[in-house]
Amino acid sequence: MLLAPTVLTAQIKPPLKPPAPIIIAPPIAPGDLVIDAVTVTDVGTPTPRTLAAVTVRNAGARDVTFPAGSVLLRGDAAQSGSIGFQPLGTPTPYTIAAGASVQLTMTVGDVCTAGKPGPVTFRIDPDAVVPEGNESNNTRSLPTVGSFANADLQALNPGLLQAGSPPPSGYLGGGQSSVSAGSVGDLAVIIVNMGPGEALLCPGLVLWREVESPVAGKYGLRAVNTPGSVTAIAPRQGGTAPLGARLYRTTLAGAYQPGDLPPATYTWKVMANPNGQLRETNTGNNTSTGSAIIK
Repeated sequence: MLLAPTVLTAQIKPPLKPPAPIIIAPPIAPGDLVIDAVTVTDVGTPTPRTLAAVTVRNAGARDVTFPAGSVLLRGDAAQSGSIGFQPLGTPTPYTIAAGASVQLTMTVGDVCTAGKPGPVTFRIDPDAVVPEGNESNNTRSLPTVGSFANADLQALNPGLLQAGSPPPSGYLGGGQSSVSAGSVGDLAVIIVNMGPGEALLCPGLVLWREVESPVAGKYGLRAVNTPGSVTAIAPRQGGTAPLGARLYRTTLAGAYQPGDLPPATYTWKVMANPNGQLRETNTGNNTSTGSAIIK
């Protein structure tokens, strides 16, 4: 018996396909915070304060987010006793988008104890809490920063006024007013700020003092202090504004008493900021002499 022949069929496998290439995307660079500009400004009203407007730009390709409770910005005095700014924190997460610019505002804690003008370095992300592509470009320094440091106080000619009476309209000091020998007189002194910046009057400092007085033998050389709250005197804008619009009027109550002096014209000399406690650019022009009339 013959067997049918066996047919063998070869199974040829198709060639293997090469594996698909693995494409690795380049990593996205982190954010990069840069301080582009800093502008420091004194604001006199309603409460005197010194502000620093800091322009921060995210020069990186990724958003930067500060976690809640972190410090965004700090302004450090470069030398002891100079002005410094309060750290600016964020109570909630704060994001600066890639390519975006924001303006952050810092304040001086106490303008009366802000210190002398000096260098200040502003730092964004001072504690390095957010990742950046470049951590070396987070600062910007200003060579001289002051708080209310550009005033120039001058005392106009002192003069006598009837006690408790307001100065007459247009009164600019000097011998324009007088008191009778039988009445009480106040010594009126007008302070004007001839500097380009506002003058800061901190409480309890000596605003002006008598240098020469015809009744010094009886009363001594008396002084008038600054008010009990922080006050700013606006500048006379380089001398262009009307003088009457930029005056700060003060009086020494009871400077003259009946019977102190016989009728005549007398000289009073006063000095503004005699102890140099108020910040100003020039203390060499603070003395003024005026004629006071007792009739």
